[in-house]
Amino acid sequence: MTHLVAIFATIIRNFLIYLCYCAFFAHIFVACKNKNDKENITNNQNELSVANNAGKKNNVAQNDNVKLVSEKSETNKTEKNTEKENKKSKETIENKTSKLSKTQELLAKFSKDKDTKIQYAPLDNQIISSDTLFKVKNNLYELNYATSCVNDSLIAQEMSDIQQRKLVIFSHNYQTDIAFKVNGQSTTKKTIKKDLFLNKIERDFLEKSIIKHPQFVRFDEAKNEAIFEFIIGVPNTDWLVIAAVNLSPQGNFRIIDIMMPEM
Repeated sequence: MTHLVAIFATIIRNFLIYLCYCAFFAHIFVACKNKNDKENITNNQNELSVANNAGKKNNVAQNDNVKLVSEKSETNKTEKNTEKENKKSKETIENKTSKLSKTQELLAKFSKDKDTKIQYAPLDNQIISSDTLFKVKNNLYELNYATSCVNDSLIAQEMSDIQQRKLVIFSHNYQTDIAFKVNGQSTTKKTIKKDLFLNKIERDFLEKSIIKHPQFVRFDEAKNEAIFEFIIGVPNTDWLVIAAVNLSPQGNFRIIDIMMPEM
């Protein structure tokens, strides 16, 4: 009986030892598995982070490229605008310099004689404007023509004062802007200066003359043109001519006659 109890106690002890070994190896297996899982998760996270960083770099690179192209486009635009402004400023300066040089040239010419008296016409900021409205073949025509002074002091006129001393008066040129509208729509705007008559009027006379505010005569329906008459004359004298000109709604300008006024 005692022998059987000893055998049974040995079996139970061995079974408990077996359970301990099983628990030990199970713990090691779970620990290894968790370690592998963590390593896999870490690797995946690293790969995802690398991919995200690469994507961000690509996006940054693309944004930089877009920004670079945009900045280049803006730079080109700015350069073109600056070039246009410089060109316009240069032309304005050249025009002013040309007018100034012409005035200085005239002054130098007449200032050589100390007995010559020089006068300047005052600045003229007045604008003379006229409007006319008429209907032709169901079309409503509207004309506006305005004459203004250029204030350039480029017309030198030699005269004598009461004491018979030589007198030079510097006067200004004028110009007329004619605007055409048909049925409320603007069709053309033409600036009339005396230089347009160079091929029709003697140059010496034209250089001493000014162009005055025109008179609207009539509208030629057959030719679809408005007829104007301009007085071109030397200031303070009765030396003048009348220029008849035609202007179409499309801006076509032509001189049709140069007349001497009836005395």
